[in-house]
Amino acid sequence: QPDAPLSEALNDYELELDRALAVKEQAQPTGDTFGPGGGQFNMEEFQERMAKAREAGLKVREVNQRHARRVEPLLPEAKRWEFAAAVRRDSFPRVYRPSRTGRALEESLKFTDLDGAQREAITALKTSYDRELAAVNDRWASAIEDDEKSDKGGGTMVMPGGGIMQVRMGDEDKSSPLAQARKARTDLDSRTRERLNSQLRPDQKEKLPKGPDRDAAGEDGAFETVGGMGIFVVEEDGGGGGGR
Repeated sequence: QPDAPLSEALNDYELELDRALAVKEQAQPTGDTFGPGGGQFNMEEFQERMAKAREAGLKVREVNQRHARRVEPLLPEAKRWEFAAAVRRDSFPRVYRPSRTGRALEESLKFTDLDGAQREAITALKTSYDRELAAVNDRWASAIEDDEKSDKGGGTMVMPGGGIMQVRMGDEDKSSPLAQARKARTDLDSRTRERLNSQLRPDQKEKLPKGPDRDAAGEDGAFETVGGMGIFVVEEDGGGGGGR
């Protein structure tokens, strides 16, 4: 049972978050804008709605961060790091969700037919990957946060099937901090996967999770022209964006 100061802080957070989420939901554009029967596409109106949605989304994040700072010192000291990490994961679910490369490392260590040298090499590789991944993910999350505060940050819109689409007005600068941070994650995953594959026999590699490693969401991003203007879209999973 939370003590009085913590209970009060959580109640205040819940009330303020509910208000911020209601504003965000009202401002949120939907995929119907592009769908059949949606009428003529109005770029100016779309940009205005995206700007309002981005502002509402930033407000939700500000509420989350401010209340997290209030709650953290009220927790037992042993729980504070865990709480801060959970806040970070929930704020950037796409960044901190388990990667396919990480899952491949974990699955490979469960193989009963590894010899001693393989197990030692893969264990060392996983330790190295986990250490690098933490730093790379923090850099990516910070770049996302900075980008979302900029005019080019665009915003997100809900698709008819429940997914989330991230929208940017104009092409993405490949030398930008966000693009570079995402590339660093992609490179780490690719490099680690290659090193893992080099340690496994063909029959062992067949047992690893299949499919392209799209975790770092340079993920099939596409630049499209709508209404005479460029829009950069990156599709996300149905839960992407969380409570931001």
